[in-house]
Amino acid sequence: MLQSRVLHSPADLLRYETLYAHKSGVPLDADYLRDSLVRVFFRPGEIAPDGGERWRAGYIQHRNGQQRYLAGLDAPDRQRLLATHHLSPRDWVEITGLFIEAHATGYLGRLQVYLTLIGEALRSGKSVVLGGAVRPRYQRDQRRVLPHLLYEGQVFLGNDVHPLQVYYARRYEVPFTLAWALLDDVTGYLRRRMGYRR
Repeated sequence: MLQSRVLHSPADLLRYETLYAHKSGVPLDADYLRDSLVRVFFRPGEIAPDGGERWRAGYIQHRNGQQRYLAGLDAPDRQRLLATHHLSPRDWVEITGLFIEAHATGYLGRLQVYLTLIGEALRSGKSVVLGGAVRPRYQRDQRRVLPHLLYEGQVFLGNDVHPLQVYYARRYEVPFTLAWALLDDVTGYLRRRMGYRR
């Protein structure tokens, strides 16, 4: 099982910013990062090349209304999009900056990261959980729990254009979508372990 902790020190936040940019190719805004909850997952005793803890997974939760995912859209387009879905940034917790080293965490580690992430988002008290990704695997995994597509298109993040999907769920929906996704995951995991194929 992985251990986790929330990052507070400027040095740790800078390290996360650098690591995430290296892994994803998408830079993080330092001010956004400082104003967010940043959690990392690690195995005690594993040392990274820089001499610190070897972070195997991590994510950011932003609860203060700043819009990372939609920041690349023009203001009128962004407002129209939010109005169409009856959303306001003050009502959501934005999940972003996610990375998981699948080869190092395995299925159970990945499950632990997602359960911690969703549990923390629900405890935020916000009425909407907003997520997004540029990588298809993350999009597929996250859309199972956050099923409503808010935006899909090309956005300029950092120095490159990325194929972004942004999606959300109302807080009351998440326990049900999460339960269904977990049931599907656990069933699939057990079938693979026992040698069954779908």
